[in-house]
Amino acid sequence: SREGAGSVLYAFHGGSGASVADVRAAIAAGVVKMNVDTDTQWAYWNGLREYEAQKRPYLQAQAGNPEGEARSNKRHYETRVWMRKAELGMAERVKIVIAELGGAGMHMPPERTSLNQVNE
Repeated sequence: SREGAGSVLYAFHGGSGASVADVRAAIAAGVVKMNVDTDTQWAYWNGLREYEAQKRPYLQAQAGNPEGEARSNKRHYETRVWMRKAELGMAERVKIVIAELGGAGMHMPPERTSLNQVNE
């Protein structure tokens, strides 16, 4: 355990965009928390951006697309569809960050099951 008499726990603020080597060096130096909000926000946006680029011809009107003038586009602009693409983009980035931080395959001990308990 890194905790002990006189230990200091560090947070890596502004970790988004840091190289994997820098992240691993920070962990080795005692960092126990890393903020990656910018990375996850971009990943969410990027999932949506990629979906819009792929489906652009279907997202210009309620009806009318490359398949026909009267063809409905609802299944393409349905909120749950494009939000899911954004969520999947973020989820993929979170998986990568967890692996880069050395947390892949780890789990939270049963006695620390809420974020409030971890941050106490």
